[in-house]
Amino acid sequence: MDATLAGKFVSPDLKARLRARWFGLRFVEPETEKRYREWRIETAMPFARIGYIGSAPSWSLLLPAMYMIAPESFPTAAPVIVAWIVLLLVLTLLTYWEGGKRTVMPLAALANCVAGCSTKIRARRLKPRYVRDS
Repeated sequence: MDATLAGKFVSPDLKARLRARWFGLRFVEPETEKRYREWRIETAMPFARIGYIGSAPSWSLLLPAMYMIAPESFPTAAPVIVAWIVLLLVLTLLTYWEGGKRTVMPLAALANCVAGCSTKIRARRLKPRYVRDS
């Protein structure tokens, strides 16, 4: 069914309520939306927690690897990596705190974005000792 045909079967009240939504799709009934958000938070929380817990040791292993591969960049990169590990630990603690659960999913998305961007930036700047300039 195309949009023009669907528009004929939708009440004006429903059209007005759907038009007022800004950030993505939502359920029309507020109670259904509220229950869905609560369900999503409870369902996704263990996965975010596992991601944070699994990521911290990986970043910790990056420290000795960076020291061995590019010791000249270690003084610059180490504080950033240590700060990142601390942030992952704080995010892990937020998954256990009832008041912080609503912020975990947006912060998980932000953390993944920052991790990906910072890894890409570091990889471009990294010049290992064993690579010769051509």
